[in-house]
Amino acid sequence: MKKAGLLSGILVFAMFSVLWGQDIIRGTYTYTWGDSESLVEARKICKDLALREAIESYYIFILSSTEVENYQLKDDLIQTVAAGYARNISIIEQKEEGRTLTVTVEALVDPEEIQQLVNRQIREMGRQTEESSEETGEDQPEEAPDSAAESRLFDRAVEFERRLQRINGFRENRQYQAGLIHLEDLKATFGSIALSDDRSPGSIFFRVIQGYVDCLKELMEFQLSISKPPVAAPRTPGRGLTRSGVELRKRLAVLEKYKPKKPERRRLQELWVRRSHELLNEIREQNLRIRRR
Repeated sequence: MKKAGLLSGILVFAMFSVLWGQDIIRGTYTYTWGDSESLVEARKICKDLALREAIESYYIFILSSTEVENYQLKDDLIQTVAAGYARNISIIEQKEEGRTLTVTVEALVDPEEIQQLVNRQIREMGRQTEESSEETGEDQPEEAPDSAAESRLFDRAVEFERRLQRINGFRENRQYQAGLIHLEDLKATFGSIALSDDRSPGSIFFRVIQGYVDCLKELMEFQLSISKPPVAAPRTPGRGLTRSGVELRKRLAVLEKYKPKKPERRRLQELWVRRSHELLNEIREQNLRIRRR
């Protein structure tokens, strides 16, 4: 009887652990939903973001992080896995407290499929980079190896890009309060980052990110203030936002002069230059709209 029970336990454990060559991934996400959303919509968003966390923390992505340096490539990979490679997606835990949801999901993935997908996307990115270099006639000499501190700064820049994408998602849905909470969490991490040399490439990028976050925070606080009825009178953003914008322009000018040789650095530079100009233009246009009233 004991042997039968032991054998049964071994079989169950083996089936659970291996699951025909598949791995179990698990992720948790906390989401605060706003007035413009229904509870059903908020649950779906929270589930999708929890699945994204599960995929992003999967060991194959972590081990491939040195190769998958480009944020857009990583984001494309995660979306591809979520859309067609994650199977048997299920919610294993869900909590609701007021307007805050916390969801934990599980899914099955085939490690061989995921590794093949990552390798294929990396090869495709390399091929596109080579073709682009041939078309422009650019030589692509190797940059000097980064110091450990520089590498960490660029790793954090990619992480901040991911977090800011979510924060801007809150803003697009006019969930300013929720976005500001996430933005404050992001700003709190800045204090742990030491800039040894303001002229280093990593420091140049990081200072632009800091300036962008300061501007975004001021703008979201302003948008939150005018979204609350009743609004006594239209007003323009305060001096804090104006100062933040001026400082961001100064830092952006330094970044625009930087000439990175590595393709992933060029793409990161293009991303932050474009994003910063879009934010500065939004501030200017909002000022103009309010003054015309």
